[in-house]
Amino acid sequence: MSRYLRGYARGESLEKFIDRTIRPPNDFKDRVNHTVDQVVRYLHKMPGYSIQEVVKSGSLGKGTSVLSDADADMVVFFNGYKDIESLIAHKPQIISDIWKYMCNPSPGWYSWIFPSKPEWMDSIRVLKYNEYFIKFMVYVQYQGRSEPVEVDVLPAIDVVARHGKT
Repeated sequence: MSRYLRGYARGESLEKFIDRTIRPPNDFKDRVNHTVDQVVRYLHKMPGYSIQEVVKSGSLGKGTSVLSDADADMVVFFNGYKDIESLIAHKPQIISDIWKYMCNPSPGWYSWIFPSKPEWMDSIRVLKYNEYFIKFMVYVQYQGRSEPVEVDVLPAIDVVARHGKT
């Protein structure tokens, strides 16, 4: 037992120690990625808005997540805004609408997107929000535990497509 690395066993390679204690197992990553994909599909159907694309990043998007510290950043590209100024002017309402849509869905709203109510819908809560983004916490069930996953949602528009590529 190392006095510097708690849980590090004598004779164990550092790679095995990292696999055992830090890297999430593949089945955990699969469950989290499934949850994140559901959130993306759900965001695409947000009423009152036309969503061009949702780009995933963060540790889950980059494949650098660690067990019990997974996060997903979702840049949501909205259609219908002619320039960045119009998006900025509407961002407070967009953030508010995302909050309501994610945390207080209309009864049965999910039923035409998913065959049954996703488990994350009952666990979602807002951690932080401002004029730029909203941060949620969702929980993924794994081996009898609820593992937290932070999800940041950032509204944006595709300015490159609007102004041409240089």
